[in-house]
Amino acid sequence: CKHCYGPPKEERPLEYETLQCLISKFSILRPNWIVLSGGEPLLVPRIEDLARRIKDEGISLSLSTNTTYFNQFRDLINSSVNSLNIPLDGSTPRIHALSRSNEQSFYTFFEVLEHYLANPKIKPKILKVGTVCSRVNRGDLEKISNKLERFFSIIDYWKLYEVSNYDTQQQLRAPLLYSHEDFINETNRLIESSKFSRKIIISSSDDRNKSYFMVNPKGIVVIPTRVDNLTKELPIGDLTKDSLDVILSKWGKIVDESKYQKNHQYYECPEMNGGLRK
Repeated sequence: CKHCYGPPKEERPLEYETLQCLISKFSILRPNWIVLSGGEPLLVPRIEDLARRIKDEGISLSLSTNTTYFNQFRDLINSSVNSLNIPLDGSTPRIHALSRSNEQSFYTFFEVLEHYLANPKIKPKILKVGTVCSRVNRGDLEKISNKLERFFSIIDYWKLYEVSNYDTQQQLRAPLLYSHEDFINETNRLIESSKFSRKIIISSSDDRNKSYFMVNPKGIVVIPTRVDNLTKELPIGDLTKDSLDVILSKWGKIVDESKYQKNHQYYECPEMNGGLRK
């Protein structure tokens, strides 16, 4: 996709053995959740083994996928994924593709919803739809809402993201950028009119500033941080070789606790009510 925060398109995942090492580090950190994102995480070699290893460690698994490979990995998702996060960025294939380069994932998105509507008992605990609000889908949110209404009973959250200006791939993202005022106006109108009002989560660019513990494809822990209205990766350590205590100490000094909690509260982690769950 053109708008998502993520590594440059030429980046490739770490070797399988290194990814296993990272999971071992997370087993020591004992987080409630690990989110697999991308790019497209289902393209990572041996992703099935990695996902099951995370589950075996007792960590809940969240998967963000564009749905193109859902049918290929349906058994894995149904058995191992606790939260499935899927994107819809337009009410038509054409509008959706303005953000995501092709129309295919528009159709597979609805195939996933049809699958769980017909089989609600096997739906992951959390099914979240994500929409990045940008110049190309301005004025389209209510139509997207209408498209989603048939699936109201199985969609747990609809998260609306303000498109952000990142320091990577800026030329690709430039046609999508629009003002914060437009984002607020659009989402306010939607909340007033949509059946999904109580299920909608609003995520502004400011809300996401200093609010993540993110591991990039090189194994570096980074905190996406806004500097002069541009979001950059702030590296705080190499998870493959640096001390976990040092990484956590740096993270704790930089992360915005209230924004961290706001961005992750829908994962229903009781520990977060009393402070950060690292």
